[in-house]
Formats: sequence, C-alpha cells, structure tokens
Amino acid sequence: METGGEHLWDNWINKDLPPLTYQSRKRYTIDSPVIESEADSLDEKLPVVCNKCNNGWMSVLSEKVKDRFRRAMLDAEPFSLGATDAAILAGFTFMKAVVTNHVIGHYDIFEPFFTRAVRERFRTSLVLPPLLKCWFFAFQGESFMSTHNNLSIIGGGPGPLFGMEFCSFTYVVGKLGLRFFRHDGST
Repeated sequence: METGGEHLWDNWINKDLPPLTYQSRKRYTIDSPVIESEADSLDEKLPVVCNKCNNGWMSVLSEKVKDRFRRAMLDAEPFSLGATDAAILAGFTFMKAVVTNHVIGHYDIFEPFFTRAVRERFRTSLVLPPLLKCWFFAFQGESFMSTHNNLSIIGGGPGPLFGMEFCSFTYVVGKLGLRFFRHDGST
C-alpha cells in the first residue's frame, strides 16, 4: 500500500485564497515544544493515508464539504443544517480527527484512540462510532484566515472515571469550527 499525504486543510482552500503568508504553530502533546514556521499556503500533508483512499472516498467527502460549506468557511456565510448536511460535516470532522490521531500515533506519542475496526467501518460505510457528540460553530478569529486542529486524549484517573478514555477534537477552517467529543475508547 503506497502512502500518500492527506491535506490537513483541503487544497481547494489554497486556490480560493489570495496569496498570504501563514504563521504556523504546532505541538504534538501539551508538554512538547511548540514548532513554529512560516508558509505561503495551507499545504501540510499527513503521511498516513493510502493513495486509493485519499483520491477515492476521502476526496468525495471533502468535495461534498467544499460544495456545501465553502462560503461558510471562507466568508462566514450563514447556512441551515439539515440531516444530510449534518452527516456530511460530522463525517468530514471524524475523517480529519482520525487522520490527525493516526499521525500522532505514527510518531509514537500514543496509540490511536480509534481502533482499526472503527476506522475500517467508517471507511467502508461512513458510519460514525457510537458515543460521538458533534458541534458546529461560527469561529470569530481576528485573522482573515484562521485554522486550528487539536486532538486531545485524556484517560480517567482514580475515581468514578477510572478506566475510561476521552477524546476531544477541534477543527477550524476559516470561519467554521467543528468539534467532537467521544468517551470510553470502546468500539
């Protein structure tokens, strides 16, 4: 299986934006150092997806988000959210979370929160795992173009949450924010 690179922020965004210089900051854990850089595009790719998936079902899902939510992302255009649109945004958010989670696991920081079975079920059917709660929100950043990608996994310590894991993912592109939360790393 040849591994390609899944864009952290879909490449179509670069084509819609004027030439800009982006200040990038990232860190892989709360305790790791911040890595800062400048870039002339939002072109970060995560090397965890095979080319067939990246150019197949993942591309189709990203294209649906682009077609329906491009103006909300780039111009804060209001939209109504029906069941189909909610499913598209939830699936897109989950896809970006799984890719982010998997790349962090790739660097041996921690094991992926989502099991292979959960990822495979999503890949073949776009069915989200149980116990997943999603939110969509208008992001009011000061910059013309804001992006944010943060995945946190926390294990319950002593007490009533002992043995449970919690996963939170926040993804912002432009003026649209997407967030989900899932507890208990069970499939």
